[in-house]
Amino acid sequence: MLQNPIYNGPCNDISFSLYNEIVLFEHQSTLCPNMSLRGLYYIFHILQVRLQDDMNKGKIFSRSKIQISRIHYYVIYNGEERAEERFDLNLTDEESDLQVVAHVININPGYNEDLKEKCKALRDYAAFVDMVRYNKERGMNYDEAVNDAVDVCIAQDILREILLECRAEVGFMKSLIELVDEWEEKHKEYEIASSMYQELVRQGNSPEKVYETLERGGISKIVVEALKEENS
Repeated sequence: MLQNPIYNGPCNDISFSLYNEIVLFEHQSTLCPNMSLRGLYYIFHILQVRLQDDMNKGKIFSRSKIQISRIHYYVIYNGEERAEERFDLNLTDEESDLQVVAHVININPGYNEDLKEKCKALRDYAAFVDMVRYNKERGMNYDEAVNDAVDVCIAQDILREILLECRAEVGFMKSLIELVDEWEEKHKEYEIASSMYQELVRQGNSPEKVYETLERGGISKIVVEALKEENS
């Protein structure tokens, strides 16, 4: 049984074996077309660990086929950008001999309600995030929005045990708020940089010149690299 599936450590994706099948879950608060590529990376590392003994014994060169588990990869999405209820992101086009499919499941309010009814943790998590957003729309800052949502959720038995445990961890709430704040700032910076990029290119500047101008103007390197990736 999975314990505390909502919080599984910083930057961790959840994966587990079920009846000889491997199931991977990735959470996304932004729409990212590269989820299937990231899935390939995760799957490679999982198989590397699981098949290490077979590799060491040279079984990969034998006449006996090494059986690997069926692999399922799901992305749980709850960002603010509009998205379909369920959709797939493929690694390559249909003619490729290698394919990885990321099955995206939108858990925002009004989407996949039947699934959330069957999974209390998922339903509660979606409610918690929606409450934080509602508080921000009411004018609260991040600190107030998150803390108020935690108080209300604990009182209403929404993620109660998990939030009580996490709140007890020294610095957890501060780290959570700082993480949300940092993501929000980077998202705003990206939107500004993207608009500047389009305008400067429209004026006849080369992409290389625009990237250089953006960095000189104070746009962070990670945002510039993201722009390069998007416009490559």
